[in-house]
Amino acid sequence: MEHKVREIFGPSSESLVVIDIGAFVGSVSQAFADWYQNATVYAVEACPKNFNVLCKRTRDDKRIRTIHAAVCGRDGVVSFCTVSDPKCQKTHKGTSSRSNSIYKSPAKRFEGMRRVDIKSYTVDSLCAEFGINHINILKINSEGAEYSTFRKNSKFLRFTDLIAVQMHGRKLVKNYFQLRKDIRDVLKRRFNLAWTSGPIKSRGHIDQIWVRK
Repeated sequence: MEHKVREIFGPSSESLVVIDIGAFVGSVSQAFADWYQNATVYAVEACPKNFNVLCKRTRDDKRIRTIHAAVCGRDGVVSFCTVSDPKCQKTHKGTSSRSNSIYKSPAKRFEGMRRVDIKSYTVDSLCAEFGINHINILKINSEGAEYSTFRKNSKFLRFTDLIAVQMHGRKLVKNYFQLRKDIRDVLKRRFNLAWTSGPIKSRGHIDQIWVRK
């Protein structure tokens, strides 16, 4: 999806602000930093193991600021499910899984499920905490938490230029179709749908990119 973001957003030498929610080990964050040399990239990752790898991989790039937290629909602390995925650990040494979530269902496929308490932000409180008053690119891949992130009164929608969101399907969230429609109804007030990877009724995850009107 990040390549589509680059294609739609286009080149820029300005001092951009990019927020990468669900940064995993930082590959997408690093790509944005490489494409937009004057950008500040906030890489947000909730899983402790994945966050450690993220920090190691990006520690030499001062443009990437790592934040250990979950982003969802509430501030405070959330119970976060981490699982052990051998395939992911083989390709990304030191990680746990790409499927960590505030939901239980991803853990059903893997061994080593455990719950940890993780600091949580809304996008609004994250921006307030780190002094962000404009977002050029907001990328969200938060394993189901995206459905609680978008609210009609969310302030960040007023100062965000482009939103790239992965919306997960029935394996993770039962009422995914209605939740996708809810996100669409919130976003279409201020944004146009620039690209989608599939129909809103798709049972698997879909990627969408929304651009400010």
